[in-house]
Amino acid sequence: MQYPSDAETQVIYRRKLSLLATQASTAAAGNSLGALLVAAMVWPHIHAALLGSWVGLVMLIVTTRWLHVRRYLKAEEPGSLAACFRYCATSVAVNGLVWGGLFSYLAYSLEATSLAPPFSVVCALAAGTSLTYNAYFNPFKNFSVPALLMPGIVLLASGPDEKLWIAIIVLAWFTLMYSISSQLSRYLESTAKYETENVALIRDLEYQREHSERLNEELQLKTEIIERLARRQQTDSESKQRAAGE
Repeated sequence: MQYPSDAETQVIYRRKLSLLATQASTAAAGNSLGALLVAAMVWPHIHAALLGSWVGLVMLIVTTRWLHVRRYLKAEEPGSLAACFRYCATSVAVNGLVWGGLFSYLAYSLEATSLAPPFSVVCALAAGTSLTYNAYFNPFKNFSVPALLMPGIVLLASGPDEKLWIAIIVLAWFTLMYSISSQLSRYLESTAKYETENVALIRDLEYQREHSERLNEELQLKTEIIERLARRQQTDSESKQRAAGE
């Protein structure tokens, strides 16, 4: 099998990187908006400096990720696609830890009646990551395992029945989104594999066509040479016969 050429590999690379840049931009906007909404919801219950630092940290993480992918995308000689995705996977996990840390604190310190609005925001973000296209890592696992499981466990362990019901809803939502994201990841992995195999198959067909054309040209050339030799032999034979007759 003929592997994709450098030019074809770069086309695939650029397409995936362009999609990743779009996702990073969407994630930056969604996380920033979500962080501001959460901050507005829990503002009376948390120290302003702590909450402001948390919002700033979330925005810094997602914005840095977006800028990092854009830098890869604009580079004339792009680096390793796998390295870029490893950085993004780490960034998503760190962002999940930041969200999970705050929500674990909220789960422990706030009353159950104050938890539903902010938890609806983080669950919405988790749903978004479960549908994110990525053939190199599963964004949902990297983000939602710390962002949902950590506060879910705290809710289970922290007391009254109202928090217990919130914990059950959060963990059930996590389980549903985990199933969806896992199925999507398996599909995307197979799609990425088929894409490379299709490129390789096309190259095989092109190679076979070019090889067949070369063989045809060589066959035609050999045929012409044989025909010229045959005509020359016939001409020489006729000349000898005329010379013998004279």
